[in-house]
Order: sequence, then C-alpha cells, then structure tokens
Amino acid sequence: MIDSRDPELLVAQLQRECDEVTQTNDQLALELMQLQQHRIALKILLERLMPLEAAGCPC
Repeated sequence: MIDSRDPELLVAQLQRECDEVTQTNDQLALELMQLQQHRIALKILLERLMPLEAAGCPC
C-alpha cells in the first residue's frame, strides 16, 4: 500500500495505473477495429452469397 501522505509516491503509483489503463485501452481499441473489419468483410461476403441463394444455386 502506498503512503498517501507522500505526494511523489502517490503520483508515481497513479501514473503507473494510468499507463496500465492506457495500454489496455489501446489493446481493446485495436481489437475493436479488427472485429469491425471482420464484420464488414463478412457482410460483403454475405451480400455476395445471398443472390446465389435467391437464384436457387445448388452450391
């Protein structure tokens, strides 16, 4: 436990926590962008396959 009476230690602890949260946030943002790209790719694929189903393609 950090002694909250020592401002320098408190600032250092808060900076470490902030850095950890920022790193986690960056990782989650990257994962979200990748998932959005996959969703778009799947939507495009689905749109391309749907006309084949409507035409009765036995693919």
